[in-house]
Amino acid sequence: MKNIILLALLLITSLLPGCAPASNEIAGLSLRGGLQAWVDAPLDGSILTLPITYSLVCHGTDSSGVQALEFNVNEQVFAVVSNPDPGETLFNASQPWQPVDPGMYTIRCRVQNSVGEWSSYASAQVTVVAMTGTITPTLTFTPTETSTSTATSTSTPTPTAAVIIFTSQVSTHTFEYQHDCVPSPGEVTITAILSSTAGVKSVYLFFRLESSELGVTTEWNAGSPMTPGTGGYSSTVTWDDIPQLSQIQWSSAAFAYQFVVVDASNNILARSQVFRDVMLSPCD
Repeated sequence: MKNIILLALLLITSLLPGCAPASNEIAGLSLRGGLQAWVDAPLDGSILTLPITYSLVCHGTDSSGVQALEFNVNEQVFAVVSNPDPGETLFNASQPWQPVDPGMYTIRCRVQNSVGEWSSYASAQVTVVAMTGTITPTLTFTPTETSTSTATSTSTPTPTAAVIIFTSQVSTHTFEYQHDCVPSPGEVTITAILSSTAGVKSVYLFFRLESSELGVTTEWNAGSPMTPGTGGYSSTVTWDDIPQLSQIQWSSAAFAYQFVVVDASNNILARSQVFRDVMLSPCD
């Protein structure tokens, strides 16, 4: 009996080289969790008010490299974005979307790896409603004597769609704050890319924390000017730059942020939607 088992093992071993999967069959294996896509924005369950221009944001990963991301709205291909560096194992992209009619929309994304395989779809469902004159918080600027800008929170009707289309890029989708340990990473760099800079003097970054665990949404911070560069306007926020941190009581929260564009007279030209593609958590 032992001889029979040994013979069977030898036979299986001899056949393994011929039965090894082709490289494209194992391309999805990755320390990041394999060939996979995520919908970063909008969040599942979001409610958007018409008229609006919204940036759909997705990212995907694979150890073999990522060559494209597909955006899909209600099971119709909306856009396919090619990765300029298909050797990268992580790729994120965004697409401006202007829904026309109220209703339920399913936003889906999938990623294609370097050997042409597609991942399964990641999805988020959103509700688009018509503007009803509901009063929502917005941000206005008051010039000071030194011609700098400070921000105050007021209540105004939801505005019509902005002329400027905003795209956001972030250095990380998750960063940490100190909790008896060293945060890693302890900061996030956010870049605002504008479809047009005509008449733009400055871009300001505002942020707040939204904890679904606690049911807490903090006030907006005071706002800070972003640094212009060749790739857009950027700001780096470290965990100890967040004044609202004490309000989330060591829980995790979405780091929600918004861009506000002003002209030379400090009048608001446009506001972006609120992005929620970054999470803040206590370090372990």
